[in-house]
Amino acid sequence: KKEDVEPLMDAQNVQNQVKYIPLRLTAEERGLLGILEGALYVSEYTDQVDVYHTGSKAKRMALQIQQVCAILAGLVVANNFDVARRPLMERSFADNHYFFRMVFEIGRRYKILNPDKLRGSYGKLIHMLQDSVKGEVVRQLDFNCVGSVKTVWSVVKGNSKALAMLQDPLLTIATKEIYTDGKSRAEVALESKDKAEALVELKRKYAEKPPDGAAAPKAAGDLGEALRGGPKRPELEGLLTEERIETIVA
Repeated sequence: KKEDVEPLMDAQNVQNQVKYIPLRLTAEERGLLGILEGALYVSEYTDQVDVYHTGSKAKRMALQIQQVCAILAGLVVANNFDVARRPLMERSFADNHYFFRMVFEIGRRYKILNPDKLRGSYGKLIHMLQDSVKGEVVRQLDFNCVGSVKTVWSVVKGNSKALAMLQDPLLTIATKEIYTDGKSRAEVALESKDKAEALVELKRKYAEKPPDGAAAPKAAGDLGEALRGGPKRPELEGLLTEERIETIVA
């Protein structure tokens, strides 16, 4: 059986693995992923950069990257006019660097989680990001397009309750993959029930609430927060909310 070859998920094994497991996309991030796919689909980045031209190639790369950013901005404004109009239409690309870097990271993280997806556009994205880190291109853009890929570790590090959750045996049940081969419907239903109950219990044991009077931290990929340059309350960013537990476990 496939279950027989699954590695033993002891506490140390889990803690090592989560440093390299990309964080599942939230609903907000999936919306931005669709916009990124649309921008990459219409972009002619590789066509414009890979052909011979006179003049500075770095300037041409920077111009094409700015065009991709402009397409992204236009699609976001069209989808969220009230929230995005002023930040994306009245500020420079460099002023919105946090937002663009976040959207490009979402594309990279999604591809790692789903290797069979983004077959056409991912190559264009990586080609563009590889060019974007060249010194002359960064100087032309006035910002860096590439950020670290978000992993489970980026959420749990520094939080004692989150680190304790990684050592809880319930985590093995909540994250266990359910195989249907050779099992009856009742057996599959029982495993699914155990998995769901384990998640509920993990939330009960480890979920944290904001201090009195403080608003809960926004979900990853929240457009308004991204356009404001990221979280403004760092002390709440490490909070292990129920939503974050579900994102980690699912």
